[in-house]
Amino acid sequence: MVLTSKPTMLNENRKTKDQYFKVFFEQSGSCCMILDPNTPDGIPVIIDANKIAYETHGYTRDEFIGRPIADVDDEEGKKMCFERTQHILSGKPLRIENIHVRKDGTTFPVMIYADRVDIKGEPPLIFTTEHDISTRKQMEDDLKHMATHDSLTGLYNRRVLEERLNDEVIRATRYNHPLSVFMLDIDHFKPINDRYGHHIGDSILQDFSKVLEGSIRNSDYAARYGGEEFIIILPETSLSKAEEMAERLRKQIEENSFSIEGNKNHKLTTSIGIATFPEHAQTDQDLLEAADSAMYTAKKAGRNQVKKP
Repeated sequence: MVLTSKPTMLNENRKTKDQYFKVFFEQSGSCCMILDPNTPDGIPVIIDANKIAYETHGYTRDEFIGRPIADVDDEEGKKMCFERTQHILSGKPLRIENIHVRKDGTTFPVMIYADRVDIKGEPPLIFTTEHDISTRKQMEDDLKHMATHDSLTGLYNRRVLEERLNDEVIRATRYNHPLSVFMLDIDHFKPINDRYGHHIGDSILQDFSKVLEGSIRNSDYAARYGGEEFIIILPETSLSKAEEMAERLRKQIEENSFSIEGNKNHKLTTSIGIATFPEHAQTDQDLLEAADSAMYTAKKAGRNQVKKP
């Protein structure tokens, strides 16, 4: 009795395992796919996929099954597809981050886990699960931005500014290039805070920062240095060019209208101090001090002016 029932028991166990796998495959919260790597060009073809896999990529099941896996890769993924396939077929599981492309052309980041599957008497297949990591990536980007940018204005923060200035001084020294710095302060900003409150002051700082960002070149760096003080680093910029740019910026701010409690025609001015390497200083800290001194000279001279040491 035992001998005659054993094959039946094995078949039942196999059937139960297959059912369990089908449930796992279809109900998994991950994109699950089975790939056939035995193709003429060595690029695996999707031979099965769960609903979340084809819907996440924007396809119907009929559109998705039979499609080369490289179709959902970005350009970098397409280039690496054959190499990654060979890695998996050699018996080494693959765990990578990649960018996938939906049917409509939009992209999203994924974490991919892929491994070789061997079925007795059949060519090897590849089983892969993928997780959309868009939320995690966005959180990482947000944390990086918070670490390098001022939370109020969105400009670079003081720490990044000082690191960049140090790097630019080293580069200017090595290649014998000029380097200029602006130190700006909003004139009569304290009375605005005192009269209208800090929420209005914060709004002014945000609008002021937008004017700065819109006035500088792609190679320049703008940062909030503290309070109503701002720094702009201008790589490869001579003193004469810096004076020209500072005067243009001063006029832009003077002519711009800022909004205060519904009054959209409020005017502001700024005092700007310029310092240039190597004329006024040879180190990053000395350059900042020279620009700061020049800015206070502008304030003492009546504000709304550009001064150099």
